[in-house]
Amino acid sequence: MTSVINQIIELCGVILFSITLSPQIIKIIKTKQVNDLSSCFLILNLCSSFLLGYSAIINRNTQFIIVNSVSIFQTFILLLLKNFYENNSILFMRNNYKAIPE
Repeated sequence: MTSVINQIIELCGVILFSITLSPQIIKIIKTKQVNDLSSCFLILNLCSSFLLGYSAIINRNTQFIIVNSVSIFQTFILLLLKNFYENNSILFMRNNYKAIPE
């Protein structure tokens, strides 16, 4: 019985951790704002997920392989969105400047 409870708790943890970054992705897509998103956080998250994923593969821990794969995917999406919206906002700002009449 304890083993079943532990498996349920582990599965809940895997599911919750897997969706951790989803609200941030949805918010960025809706608002197109990435100013407060830290690149340092994303890079650290990506590195830690790769390292933990490598460890999970070596130890053949399926749950952690799944969690880290999802985390890597979501972090990569966030990096792409950050890059995309930062570059577009710079282009948008450039196009909005009007020449000062002489």
